[in-house]
Amino acid sequence: MFLLCMVDDDTLAEVLLRLPITMRIVLAQCVCKQFSALAHKYNSFKALYMSSCGGDFRDTKEERNNMLRTLGNFHFLSTNSAGTLIEELKLRGHTVDLPPRPHLQRLNKLTLSNTLASTVKKLRKNIGASKLKELKLSCVGGTTDITALLKASSNLERLSLCGLDPCIDMSKIIDGWRTVHDGFPPLKVLSIDCLGDRKVPMHDLEKLNLDEIHCYEMRNIDKGYRLPSMRALRVNTTYLHNATVTENQISSLKTLVMSCPGLCNLTLVGRSKWADSSGSDGVTLVTHAMKTEFPHLNVKVHID
Repeated sequence: MFLLCMVDDDTLAEVLLRLPITMRIVLAQCVCKQFSALAHKYNSFKALYMSSCGGDFRDTKEERNNMLRTLGNFHFLSTNSAGTLIEELKLRGHTVDLPPRPHLQRLNKLTLSNTLASTVKKLRKNIGASKLKELKLSCVGGTTDITALLKASSNLERLSLCGLDPCIDMSKIIDGWRTVHDGFPPLKVLSIDCLGDRKVPMHDLEKLNLDEIHCYEMRNIDKGYRLPSMRALRVNTTYLHNATVTENQISSLKTLVMSCPGLCNLTLVGRSKWADSSGSDGVTLVTHAMKTEFPHLNVKVHID
């Protein structure tokens, strides 16, 4: 303990932030007043990951450090809510706890994965959705509550939608955002499982001012639209091991690229298990077609 007294507050706070959150809580509760004061002053609990199903192999080191299974040992935050405002919250699983409402007033990054409609409804009441800058939704239940949450999240800069009910009408949500901002909303990056068709059609994309789009699949990309602000496009090609599917994907991708006159970078994502020694896998076919059609474009390949 004597040696710790020789370390300045900034360094000690940095050490605390690198510890797993359960250890941070123990130190803030049990060790000494200095640790507790530092934990609150430097907001050591600003990022929180609640999961009812434990960790996941895709979790980053930072997410693992910030993961709690239960809020049972987190109740002490209520004694000093002003110093323990959560800025990033990730919830995964059907039976996840929510932090107390006073700690969610500065929330700007929210990730929901495999959560129930009841969780979304409760979150809507406990957070200021208009403060959110980043929102990720994956396999989340409750079309009505998701729609309401998206409509209220009018200041998003990054949005990721995956595995949601197709009944969600993005057109009305985007129109609502534009009404709030009297023009383009601040959204710059959109990630979605399916682009085009009834998911997010081109006429909706024209209402945005996107810099980047990440998508897993494209269907029926309409011609005649322009996305002049687009600079980067990331497309997943892991399922393109069927010649017919690949041909349709290439056609849709060409249409999309031609709609983006300012596009600089195209990243094609694949998986090594689909690789074919003959060079006929989906990634190879799409890469060749795009480099041939658009020689000015920087085409990159990323293999998982």
